Amino acid sequence: AAHRHWQAVFASALEKHQDMLNWSERFGAAKPWLDAYGASDPAEFFAVATEAYFVNAPKFQAEWPQLAALFDTFYEAWRWRSAQQ
Repeated sequence: AAHRHWQAVFASALEKHQDMLNWSERFGAAKPWLDAYGASDPAEFFAVATEAYFVNAPKFQAEWPQLAALFDTFYEAWRWRSAQQ
């Protein structure tokens, strides 16, 4: 269940980023603040979103609240495991 939730939230966020970039490029809408390269591939979106999560957490939380919640859990677990080693 958790895996499906992760996939759904992540896929939705990637699609939102791709849509925002398309609207920006095609119709002159505001350019997304996440790096455009993240729209090219799910792995790249993960990298770009992770960078944004750590560089500007308040803005990331405001724009991507569901993804931020996943990252909060993911990176907290990672920090906890790292501290145990």
